[in-house]
Amino acid sequence: GFQPLGIAIEGSMFVVADYFGPAFVVGTIAMEDGVPRLDDLTRVAGTIPRRDTARMFPNVLASMGVNRMQAVIIYNNSHLGITRNDDKEIFDIKLRSDGAWEHVSVSHPHSGGIGVITSAVWTHDGLVTIEDDRNGDHVCRDYREPELKEHKVPANRYGIDIRKRDKAIFTIADSRGD
Repeated sequence: GFQPLGIAIEGSMFVVADYFGPAFVVGTIAMEDGVPRLDDLTRVAGTIPRRDTARMFPNVLASMGVNRMQAVIIYNNSHLGITRNDDKEIFDIKLRSDGAWEHVSVSHPHSGGIGVITSAVWTHDGLVTIEDDRNGDHVCRDYREPELKEHKVPANRYGIDIRKRDKAIFTIADSRGD
């Protein structure tokens, strides 16, 4: 099956991270007679870290080979950032002319933090993330200014967005029924 986890939208482009894939789906969204329509859907199940293709990430993080897709960042329509569970790193990938996605060697200035990057959004001002540690504490980290700003957010906040008008940060709740 497909478990959507990280969702990023920029203009008409959207990317959905498939947690169990690990993979992502990229496409466009348009309104037709007031109804959203998804077009140009492409499932990307691998990238090229060096010369050979990989499932998604350039190496295996855990000894059991578990690399679960967590969040997706849209820098532009041919440049994405992807994260995986239990990792503090943002992997940058670019779309090649042959349609394959390739890892680019970027030492991302915002990799590292308190724990797992569960959600991220990129604006022309910079990056904002939600990260959590093993104790379940969630922290919003705002890298848009020279000085890092951070504050705790309630549990089960796995989405994030920034309002364009005043650049306010909003977190999005994940609700679960028991």
